[in-house]
Amino acid sequence: MRPAPRGVSLQERAGRSVRGDCFLRLTQFVWLLNVESVKDASEAWADGCIAGGSWQLTSDEVKKTLALRDDFTRTDIDGLRLA
Repeated sequence: MRPAPRGVSLQERAGRSVRGDCFLRLTQFVWLLNVESVKDASEAWADGCIAGGSWQLTSDEVKKTLALRDDFTRTDIDGLRLA
């Protein structure tokens, strides 16, 4: 990959807000790891907006992240309707 021409930022080269998108996704992952219950995660998904913006994670990513929590059952996570 060629270096960016002088004066061209990474955001301009990527064509989108790299910092904003990455930090929003990271914030959403962290939120899911700290959410009180699977029900709270489901309600936030249904609202369509979480952690400062619309969901940037896929439903599969949400379920995989929640599955990292040992206090949530696989049955509850699999029962989430994230469509």
